[in-house]
Amino acid sequence: MLAFELPPSELINIEYVGLAQSTGASEMQKDILRQALAELLPAGRELVDVNENPNAEQSAGLYLRCIQCDGKFEYTPSSIKVIEEDKSKANRGSSKSQFKIAIAREGKAYQTWNVEIGVRKVAWYFSLKADSVSPSTRLTSANFQMTSCIEGINCPQTRTFSNQIDCKKSIESLAGRRVDTPALQAIGNKERFVTTEKIPFQNDVKSQAQVRATLLSQNSSFTIKTSAKALKNGSIGDIIPIEITTPSYSLNKTRLLDARIVGEGEVELVR
Repeated sequence: MLAFELPPSELINIEYVGLAQSTGASEMQKDILRQALAELLPAGRELVDVNENPNAEQSAGLYLRCIQCDGKFEYTPSSIKVIEEDKSKANRGSSKSQFKIAIAREGKAYQTWNVEIGVRKVAWYFSLKADSVSPSTRLTSANFQMTSCIEGINCPQTRTFSNQIDCKKSIESLAGRRVDTPALQAIGNKERFVTTEKIPFQNDVKSQAQVRATLLSQNSSFTIKTSAKALKNGSIGDIIPIEITTPSYSLNKTRLLDARIVGEGEVELVR
């Protein structure tokens, strides 16, 4: 018995995780996993591979993960059977269960695979296309790629989103920034993904530098522009503290305000 309830739809999206690198071996693994899953599911349920059905990519469903499977499996088995559920890892109320699959071949001893089956909860993250960036590039959405993953299974260590809309909004918040390309190249040589937290942004404003500060009226009917001193480094979109000096009788008074960086050496006061 599975430790969780199946999706109500007769069509169940399946994502396979931890398969062999070889195409032939991975396809054989998929076939074995599908046959094993057929023993666990009620009759009439249809399985759809999310990689073969783009519309299924954003939907819930199940995942099948090879915890310990033969990575070079190339023969056609004579029998496949779920022989045991790992009850120590299949608590009621959990969203996953672990099983052992016995795979036999004519005249050969059978082998055992350890497999995990669970609810597929889709998450989204984005990473930078490093080869699309030059020293003069101001980032746009085209410089990023969005990728789906299964929450708690194969998502990288970065911020994830429950839907594509929120992921796109986060990408858009980085528009206009520039990247330190030498630092990016050094990171790209070591990291598989250049995610948000790892992107080395160039500073559009440097701490202690003079900046042009703009204050917009509430109805945007007029603007006030003045000079100020930045108190922190930052890139476009960042909110930093600034210091404005204003004359007051015979003295100069300084005010500390927050401002959003809108360009190189330019900020806009935050109300």
